[in-house]
Amino acid sequence: MMALARTSWAQEVPSIACIVNDINNVKAGSVRVMRDIGGEVLIGAEEGLFRARGVNGVVTVDPAGNADTGGVSYLHDLRGGRVLIGAEKGLFLARVVDDVVAVDRVGKADTGRVSEMQNAPGGGVLIGADGLFLARVVNDRVTVGPAGTADTGSVLYMHDLPGGEVLIRATATEGWFLAHVVKGAMIVDPAADMRDIQSVGSCSTSP
Repeated sequence: MMALARTSWAQEVPSIACIVNDINNVKAGSVRVMRDIGGEVLIGAEEGLFRARGVNGVVTVDPAGNADTGGVSYLHDLRGGRVLIGAEKGLFLARVVDDVVAVDRVGKADTGRVSEMQNAPGGGVLIGADGLFLARVVNDRVTVGPAGTADTGSVLYMHDLPGGEVLIRATATEGWFLAHVVKGAMIVDPAADMRDIQSVGSCSTSP
């Protein structure tokens, strides 16, 4: 356990990324992402999913739930105080049940390792993994299924564009795809004008 210098422990959350491995002898590895849930903080880390709690100015860090997530790189807020988890071993959902954070695999889709998560055009969450998937809250239940009908292959990157569209870089022959809304429904099409671009996210600094 570790005492905080301030009475409001939430103000100290950024420092947890530096000290989490020293609290409770937790071996989380590098900390990648954090989100609030039920008065606690979910920590996505190299070695899995953890939770941080503050009681009377003292922080404790423990594994969150019993699910074998593998490394966690993405956490996305959903309605109802739930958090969608993108992990090495697939897609999971964290929720508070009787004041305890429960973590379970979500949906039946075999996503494989999650590589990206973005807000989806028209609502929901786009999941980039061994394919492109869409997570939505329907009648207070989280559902996961393929996003559109395009055969993207594994998804490498996703990026928000003006107007709510999402640009997708994937391993399929087309390489680039665009998720957008047509007549009220989200569709995913090859982005034909992008086919000659070989990479995204890298820039040359050479003169």
